[in-house]
Amino acid sequence: MHRTIISLAVGLLFFFTSGVLPAIAAPSPTNVSFDVNDISILWPVPTTSAEVNELISADDITASGAQFWPSDAFDTVIETAETVKLTDTSGRTHEISFGTFRNKDQFKETFRQPHTWKVAGVRIDPSAPGSSEKMIQQFGSIPQVRLIVQPVTMDSSGGVRVHDYTAHLVYDFVKGRSGRKFIPDEAKFADIVNDFKDLKLTMAERGISTNGLSLGVHPGFNDGSFVFEDALKEVLKKHLSPKRLSGVAFMGLEPPEPWIFFAMNKDKNGRLVRFTVPPLGNEQAQMLSFAEGDTVFPVAQKATNSKGQHGVSTASLFEGKPLSTKADSSKARPVFQDIPDIIANPQTAHFFNTDCVSCHSESARRQALNISTKDVRFQYQHPLNISGVNKAFLPNHPWNVRNFGWFPNFFTGETVDTVTMRTANETAEAAEFINREYLQHASVINTVAKENGLGGAHLRRRPEQLSALSDRDFCVLKPGELVSVDSVESVGDGFAKIDILGPNSACPSFKGKAFIFEEHFDWTPITKVVAKQSSELNGGHLRRFPMALSALASDESCLMQPNQSVGINGAELMADGFTKINVTIPSPSCPTFKGEVFAFSKHFNFD
Repeated sequence: MHRTIISLAVGLLFFFTSGVLPAIAAPSPTNVSFDVNDISILWPVPTTSAEVNELISADDITASGAQFWPSDAFDTVIETAETVKLTDTSGRTHEISFGTFRNKDQFKETFRQPHTWKVAGVRIDPSAPGSSEKMIQQFGSIPQVRLIVQPVTMDSSGGVRVHDYTAHLVYDFVKGRSGRKFIPDEAKFADIVNDFKDLKLTMAERGISTNGLSLGVHPGFNDGSFVFEDALKEVLKKHLSPKRLSGVAFMGLEPPEPWIFFAMNKDKNGRLVRFTVPPLGNEQAQMLSFAEGDTVFPVAQKATNSKGQHGVSTASLFEGKPLSTKADSSKARPVFQDIPDIIANPQTAHFFNTDCVSCHSESARRQALNISTKDVRFQYQHPLNISGVNKAFLPNHPWNVRNFGWFPNFFTGETVDTVTMRTANETAEAAEFINREYLQHASVINTVAKENGLGGAHLRRRPEQLSALSDRDFCVLKPGELVSVDSVESVGDGFAKIDILGPNSACPSFKGKAFIFEEHFDWTPITKVVAKQSSELNGGHLRRFPMALSALASDESCLMQPNQSVGINGAELMADGFTKINVTIPSPSCPTFKGEVFAFSKHFNFD
């Protein structure tokens, strides 16, 4: 893994797990960062036969000579879907059927044709089931590409119908296991990352940028030239093959409801078999119904996505109880209104500790119950400079169980593109991980002035020669002096644009956007965080959560005196002025504050 550790014995030097970390190279014009739409790509809802024909079909052929959804795997999943049954607590049996309320077999033969199944979305995940350090320590890391496919049919007059069924095809890129942990095939996944980087650059040359764009339908689909569609298809054909297909998650209907979920993965013989979902105990399927009887069945009795061994599920949010109801009677928090945030937080909830219905209903329940919470104890802390969700695509109907795809409304007949909060959070975490680990963008890096014969190096307001700038438009840093930045971008003619997080005391007004002459600076990762001496505070606090001190309990913050430091191996800028740091060498004054903690950026220097 491209993960770094700090070793006291070698004087706080950074190492890869496979060797010494090389010096960070000066950025090049192609040194780009991913945002959310670069790795979670959503197609617009098809409305004409021409648009349907432009979609990727499950039977399109990849470079390996097989279908995207290999024929044997396709047949196995469809046959399994037709046999999945659930008997609820009232004794009624429910099963998936491929049809309508009036004719449950109407589309049976059509759904058995792989050409009916179209790709609605693609998701690139560098580290399933999660990208956080804690998750990787527990499970290892599984780079994945996931295709979201849905059946689309056309009638004799050319009318297009999207159906409320879906399959998630999961392609893994791993080299094997070490015990229970998966070992990622980083070289292969790096090839995928580079191809998606080239795709981003190709679209940028055509004037289509994803930077700063919240997650929704990818803007490349609006180009009208099909350059994006064709290039994306070729990238997927290149990398996806039957041997990489490791599992399929499926959602079907007993029209018009309930929605029935099940999952399959490959056994040791390479055959797809039903998978027992851990939070459901021994159950292999789960359903959501708004008719009489059970709303969620079975309820996840073994969820472990909250602190300790306790877990939550959205089943509680269908009971009609007050949102202030305790999720665990023995604890004050979480309460029911916290449940959507817990489920949507990829650092707490994942496939192995959370049930299917919860992941597919957290955003719809949030909307239906008008839940709006901002408690960082449960809410995912969004990385700085990574976009969020386009709120126009959030589910606005209780029956919308799409995470990322097309929802056909049974009542109105309208089909809408959908993105949930959980999908957006997972994507943000994945984009930050790829930028840091594969595209070599450290979350925080130091820009250090070189000894270049000029007595130092200059920060500039604009990328121009000094002779063209006024005295207020540049500032000199002596050799060895630095500023801490969170991004570096080449802009041509030898200049780079930087975003200054920690200004130098010699140039205090140079913060935020500035420019440097690349040859006069070195780029190095930070190795420690040092508390400042400031007029407003004598030192700086480490915190368990990125919150004001008044909102924290006495054991949730710790004061470091000026010039005291902690050794770290990672720093990630957050919103509201906070930086998340991974402490490997704690301060003697705060010995229990190690691992993931938070610092208020302006009270610390990042060295």
